[in-house]
Amino acid sequence: YVIQASAIGYTTLSSAIEVKALETLQVEFETEPQSVKLPELDVSARPNLPAEFLRRSQEGGGRYMNRAAIEQRNANDVAELLRSFPGVRVNCRRYPCSAEFIRSSRSCPPAYFLDGVPVDGAGIMLQPPRDLDGIEVYSGLAETPPELRQWSTCGAFVLWTRTPPPYVKKEKKPKPAPDSTRPPAPKRDTTSV
Repeated sequence: YVIQASAIGYTTLSSAIEVKALETLQVEFETEPQSVKLPELDVSARPNLPAEFLRRSQEGGGRYMNRAAIEQRNANDVAELLRSFPGVRVNCRRYPCSAEFIRSSRSCPPAYFLDGVPVDGAGIMLQPPRDLDGIEVYSGLAETPPELRQWSTCGAFVLWTRTPPPYVKKEKKPKPAPDSTRPPAPKRDTTSV
């Protein structure tokens, strides 16, 4: 007979044994931990900004901050990032902070967008800076792109969160043949009595 012992994370052991009629055997195996090599993982840190951000930043008219600039500022919160734009006033008397434009009256609040969707001002202020890929700031009607004007005539703050890059299926590498840890099977006695 061949007895085999296996457990996840340990080497597989086997041994040929001979058992006589009505005999009980006790067999001990000492296994060693066996690590499994996982496939390599490629991590990409490139921004995955949407077409709207790229188009508007090329057309100009507002002020923009990309992932590299956000990381360079090493800000603790979005309020700190928005404070760095000219003409922006951040009020932190209440939580969460609020952002507005110095030239706008208090009766004309700006519009706030997160990933292209209109949100309350708190929606953008509570985003951690490490989760952002880009920021757009438009300080008045003349700077604000037409597609954002319907929400406010007093400017807009647009934040884009990091999105995973599109999934690209990689080719699988052929698996090497597994090493056999089994000893050869015992030979049968074919002689007749």
